[in-house]
Amino acid sequence: MIPIEEEMRGKVAVITGANTGIGLGCAKVFSEAGMNVVLAARRKEKGEAAAAELNAAGKGECTFFQCDVSDPDQVKALIDFAVEKYGRLDTMVNNAGYNPIHMDACDMSIESYQRVLATNLMGEFYGCKFAIPHLRKTKGSIINMSSILSKVGQE
Repeated sequence: MIPIEEEMRGKVAVITGANTGIGLGCAKVFSEAGMNVVLAARRKEKGEAAAAELNAAGKGECTFFQCDVSDPDQVKALIDFAVEKYGRLDTMVNNAGYNPIHMDACDMSIESYQRVLATNLMGEFYGCKFAIPHLRKTKGSIINMSSILSKVGQE
């Protein structure tokens, strides 16, 4: 059996929503295993700080790319950046998500619900759409995250 570090060393991952929480956790594990990781998120300062922290601790290189996954042009630019920088793409982690403060549907604005769909549904689609051509070349993988709310509703 090949040690995980040998298996992952030099491979490339893109992770959306990577400046906090589960996305940052994935970036940490991938980096420690020797992967090069492009962390993507909307908040630049937080993302750059996360990349710097991981670079200080990990074996792989981490780079931050500011991206709002609800915008297909930004997601395409993200994937293009990763492939241009590292020459390949092995893993796409669609982790970015948006969940507004809980309220009844009649109290939620249409704009807020459209943002949920644009981020959680369309953002994941864009990530897959633009990553798949590169992942086919490397026999790579896609990880689509979701919350428990994909299985059960809120009150």
